[in-house]
Amino acid sequence: MELHFLGTGGAFYPAEGSNGAFFRRGDDLYLLDCGESCFATLKRLGLLEVRGGRLIILLTHLHADHCGSLGTTCLYAASRFSRVTVVHPHPQADTLLSLMGIRDGVVDRVERWEDGGLRVRPVPVRHLHLPSFGYLLDDGEETLYYSGDATDIPADILAGFEAGEIARMYQDCLYDGTSRTEHPAHMPFALLCERIRPALRDRVTVMHFNRDFRQQAQDAGFRCAYAQRA
Repeated sequence: MELHFLGTGGAFYPAEGSNGAFFRRGDDLYLLDCGESCFATLKRLGLLEVRGGRLIILLTHLHADHCGSLGTTCLYAASRFSRVTVVHPHPQADTLLSLMGIRDGVVDRVERWEDGGLRVRPVPVRHLHLPSFGYLLDDGEETLYYSGDATDIPADILAGFEAGEIARMYQDCLYDGTSRTEHPAHMPFALLCERIRPALRDRVTVMHFNRDFRQQAQDAGFRCAYAQRA
């Protein structure tokens, strides 16, 4: 299972686009978040110009850089995909969809997802005051962890990664040029280096950049997310 990125930037770094990713399984399209720039990128890449299949959107939390074009994407996709489903464990997502003008029956909102050999499990994470979740994606061959916005890696996720039960991680990360290891919203790069020993770093992809610190991340042994261009 390979994730492709629609954008890799944080809320205040629009040059990289809203952080989010996608992957396909058969005729179905899966999105990991649907931030402010997401719909424009989906249109540019032609990912919504289909007839049939399903669109499944996994929302990590409800900050605008992760759900800002959710309403437009759902309405546009409703006439092209056979079904549109939003996965988010908290009922706040129902309120958001209603405020965006999405009528009952247009979109399903579910708390978790399992279909065709793919199991999606939400993982509670800490991110400011909002209910926030990462996701474990298990296709029967490997398991990936996608953090969403998170101040740290949950202990059970880190243990599973170190044991090889989780093949790869995609981790939100903040770089401010200091050794600071605490932040209320995002995982500082210094803390990521502390959590992941060098031998395992090539299995971790850094994303959600607040600035372009890819060189520093790659020098430390991590992979870096890049947005799909075509």
